[in-house]
Amino acid sequence: MYEFVKRFAACAVILAAWASPAAADYPEKPIRVVVTAPPGGGTDIVARRIGQKLSESWGQPVVVENKGGGGGSIAAQAVVRSDASGYTLLLAAAPNMTVNPRLYNWSQNVGIDPIKDFVPITAIASAPYLAVVHPSLPVRTVPQLIALIKKSKEKKENFSYASSSVGTPDHLSGVLFKMMAGVDNLVHIPYKGGGLALIAVRGGHVPMGFSTIPVVLPHVQSQSVRVLAITDSKRSKLLPDIPTVAETLRGYEILTWYGIWAPAGTPPAVVDKIYREVKRIVNLPDVSAYLQKGGFDLLTNTPAEFAEFAKKETAKYGEIVTAGDVRVN
Repeated sequence: MYEFVKRFAACAVILAAWASPAAADYPEKPIRVVVTAPPGGGTDIVARRIGQKLSESWGQPVVVENKGGGGGSIAAQAVVRSDASGYTLLLAAAPNMTVNPRLYNWSQNVGIDPIKDFVPITAIASAPYLAVVHPSLPVRTVPQLIALIKKSKEKKENFSYASSSVGTPDHLSGVLFKMMAGVDNLVHIPYKGGGLALIAVRGGHVPMGFSTIPVVLPHVQSQSVRVLAITDSKRSKLLPDIPTVAETLRGYEILTWYGIWAPAGTPPAVVDKIYREVKRIVNLPDVSAYLQKGGFDLLTNTPAEFAEFAKKETAKYGEIVTAGDVRVN
């Protein structure tokens, strides 16, 4: 028994010595961060800010690559096919790794399992959505909006809302609103991106939509859209005068969040080093102020905590998808 213990201890020392240099030397070359969305949206904003700071602290270029499309599967494939060395990372929004793999049947269509094929590193930030309407609409509160939608039903008319795509949190914001408010004539109009969805609301082509704070704020300030409520369960520190949807529909809450993943097989020491550096960066005064000014809440957690958090979020949104009969045509 004593000999076994000695040999086991010796092996542990050898393994530790073998694993440590990988983390100590990382990174030795440029890092690629693949983003699941086109430029300009919340995912891209977070990726570029974090990427810039990683480059400054590690002295290596951090290249952000936007690979939108396929509900995030195009970006996911690019990362899965890379070496599991920590030099290619995935930065995605919540639905890309919780809702879309189910909606788009990733396992069958693209051969990707978000749990088996990726290692969660950390969440970075979360953000609520704002319920917005075209300024010509005669409503300024959620109860008035619900009354208007129900009035449309009495006239045998549908009332539409815009979103960035099927299965996204802005889409599911409308699905949950529809169920909780009892407005079954609320119809979803998907667009190819949050910017296009907001343009549709601005132009009066669609009366209502849901959009993240960073994307919608300039349009609110220019009075091209009107904000009625926020989808968080609590009021925003950035916009304290904006009521929550939950103040009318108790229990209503939809948030999106952003996180980083690495391909399965990435050395744990490298994963831990990335996590610790991202956490440090997110909590820097200038970065935290930048994110909070854009309407984001800071949300860093350990790889193990992130894995459990994503699991719970997948279950939560899965219930909404099932109850709302959300499907990809």
